[in-house]
Amino acid sequence: MSKACKNCSRLNESNVCVSCGATDFSSRWSGMVIIINPEKSIVAEKLAIKEKGEYALTVQ
Repeated sequence: MSKACKNCSRLNESNVCVSCGATDFSSRWSGMVIIINPEKSIVAEKLAIKEKGEYALTVQ
């Protein structure tokens, strides 16, 4: 089960976020968006996502 970074919402399997380097995670998250091309994605722009990957929509 993936954990969501509380800082950037990126879904991770490790103990350090692969996107921002944070170590504060939550297993309580909902919704998921997969960003493939952040430079051309309107969704990535709206969510302020700069890197491709899987992100939680809400993190508690």
